[in-house]
Amino acid sequence: MLAQLLPDAVGVGHAYSGLGDLSRQQQRWAQARYYYKQAAASYCKVYNAAGMLPTELSLIEMTEREGYHDLAFAAAPGLLVRARQANSPWQEVRARLLLASIFLAIGQPDSALHYGTSGLAIAQRNGLRQETYDAAKALAKISVQQGRWQQAYHYQYLVGAYADSLTGEAARRRVAALELTYARSQQQSQIRLLTQRTRLQAQQQELDRLRYHQQVAALTILGMLLLLLGGYLLWRYRRREQLRLAALRTRIAADLHDEVGSMLTQISMQSNLLREGRYAPAQQQAYLDQMSEASLRAARQMSDAVWSIDARYDSAASLLDRLRDHAHQVLPAAGVELDFWADPALTASNIPLATRQALYFIYKEALHNVVKHARAQQVRVRLRLLGRQLELTVHDDGQGLGDTGCDAGQGLRNMRMRALSVGGSITLANTKPGIRLVARLPLG
Repeated sequence: MLAQLLPDAVGVGHAYSGLGDLSRQQQRWAQARYYYKQAAASYCKVYNAAGMLPTELSLIEMTEREGYHDLAFAAAPGLLVRARQANSPWQEVRARLLLASIFLAIGQPDSALHYGTSGLAIAQRNGLRQETYDAAKALAKISVQQGRWQQAYHYQYLVGAYADSLTGEAARRRVAALELTYARSQQQSQIRLLTQRTRLQAQQQELDRLRYHQQVAALTILGMLLLLLGGYLLWRYRRREQLRLAALRTRIAADLHDEVGSMLTQISMQSNLLREGRYAPAQQQAYLDQMSEASLRAARQMSDAVWSIDARYDSAASLLDRLRDHAHQVLPAAGVELDFWADPALTASNIPLATRQALYFIYKEALHNVVKHARAQQVRVRLRLLGRQLELTVHDDGQGLGDTGCDAGQGLRNMRMRALSVGGSITLANTKPGIRLVARLPLG
């Protein structure tokens, strides 16, 4: 059909070559190969071997794309030799990239890398942008198959750079053509456009002035709102701190009243009885011993209260020292051996005041129950971090709980109230022998 429409073989060849390029862009390899074959049949009537080389390269490239690697491999080396003899850098680059693609397809990535690298060097040396883009794209694919990820990234970066360059060049050409068309079509209306532009500029200036005033007003209102919000947040913070301090004072006062107050009352009553002189010397000595013990307990309670609110003891290390000291004060006298372990990660943690007070009270009450009721030989104490919680475990090997359950004691109720006051929990298990108490308290 084309041979009938076009008067010469070159025109027919150009038409078939253009159809081949279009099919190639659409990735219709078989159809593109057919058109290139027809183009070669027309060109061979006019062109010599050098003139036939571009079409033959396109034909073998489509043969390789269709998967006929053996046929392509048989022809590609000869095409490379002819391209070098013709002193045509862009055709030599195409031949080398064709060999690189064939070697990659037949499982010889090292040979593919050689031809791809040499093709890239020739393309860059001669300023061939499209061929440089094709070579970098082929080398990126080869490097991925070889697992050379850094080189693959380098070549892919090069692909992007040249793609942008090629796209930008094409875009510039299109823009230049559009600008020329626009200039030719708009010469008659240039004065009108200038007049309209002047009027629009005046309107824009007026809009800018109004927008400026609106922005100033909006920023002023926003600033006032931010000041009000800041004042409200500051008031809330101070109010919360006042409530927290009030609750802390109330809790400390209650602790001192319940524990230290009862001890001082006991000391006062016993001292009044001794002052009356109604008891024998031996009984008087027993009362004096009780008064001495009560005064020591009261002193310890006062020391605990002062320690619990002193900011110098907010660290976990200070808490661990206090826990160990208390255990060594109360357990050896009762013949109970201590096995104490703390998570090393605790030493780098800061424990909130309320959590520290609750933990220490629960710990003291638990050891008191062990000494008073458990008849234990050993007690194990474990402290560890569980995410944003601190877990205390006190486990003795004593007689355990009776059949009536574990909720009857006032001490246990007090421990649970302490844990709940800071958002924690208490669990008690009868392990037979012994009891295991687990307290989990939040760290923030």
